[in-house]
Amino acid sequence: MKLSAALLSVSLLPGLLLGACASNGVSVPWTSDLLVVEKSGARMVLRDPANGALRRVYDTGAGPHEVSISFDSRLAVIADYGGKEPGSTLTVCDLVAGTVVRTIDLGGAVRPHGLAFLTNKDGAQLVAVTAELRDQVLVVDISTGQIVRTLATGGELPHMLVASSDGKQLYVTCMKSGEVVQLDAVTGTVLARAATGAEPEGLALTPDGRELWVGNRASDELVVLDAANLAELARIPVGDMPIRVECTPDGRMVLCSNANSGDLSLVSRSTRKELRRLKLSPGADSGAPVGIEIEPGSRYAFVALTRLDQIAVVDLLAESVRERIEGGAEPDGMAWASGGRPFRSLDGRR
Repeated sequence: MKLSAALLSVSLLPGLLLGACASNGVSVPWTSDLLVVEKSGARMVLRDPANGALRRVYDTGAGPHEVSISFDSRLAVIADYGGKEPGSTLTVCDLVAGTVVRTIDLGGAVRPHGLAFLTNKDGAQLVAVTAELRDQVLVVDISTGQIVRTLATGGELPHMLVASSDGKQLYVTCMKSGEVVQLDAVTGTVLARAATGAEPEGLALTPDGRELWVGNRASDELVVLDAANLAELARIPVGDMPIRVECTPDGRMVLCSNANSGDLSLVSRSTRKELRRLKLSPGADSGAPVGIEIEPGSRYAFVALTRLDQIAVVDLLAESVRERIEGGAEPDGMAWASGGRPFRSLDGRR
């Protein structure tokens, strides 16, 4: 999940030269919490990104995987994927009041996963979510808890999705059928589809909306597609099992977490070549890196090491792992949470 363009940057780590950052006109939310979904913990938590300290806890359904934040940064929606039993709910949290607003029943076992806010026009807060067991995307009004549209993907096992900036189009990875589908979010019309390869999962739309980057987790490669028509533009070898893909807010770099090899691929968007592959865990265990969240200034990335219950903090400028902080019980999806608070320059310390 990405913050709105109004959130320019954030100071996160101890030991940084705050004065140097402030001289560049960097701004931060009054409070910048790292929102983390814990799969085994069945909860979503707010952590201090500087040290991993726990700030707030929200209980969710079983096996939460992904989270999306509303455009005003006041609400969070979590997909309760489930464990042995498939999940069937969304949990809606108020980040200002610090409460769970409601649990939305999706009408039976669906294994909800990928999420994206579409619009809050006319008071409606619409969220699109993949329903794996139905090969569908559901559009849910979280204000009322009602499913307002059901979109057929035409593919098998839809898992992750992203929305265009205007919320009118959706891009969905269908893992079992090995394809990406572009949908009209209003009519459900399939606008394009592309066979990308074995088990496409993670995907990212570049900030300019021109390119879609997709990770084929079974063939260890990134596939670059033209977002307008899903025409293939490039293929880039990466690590073992690329599972999540994110583009930096400045549009210069694409990151993918490689779950089996335990590293993070840093890829240049302009040259479409891997710049570096960073080992994320301190020992022999790969740590199974999954979720990625990049701060708005494009300097730091936070990567969930789900098997180690840690979050790796990566300095993208230095191309190195700066430190590892507490992640909770199997951390996965992440987002930034300002709770609708005002912003403040770094020269005014928190």
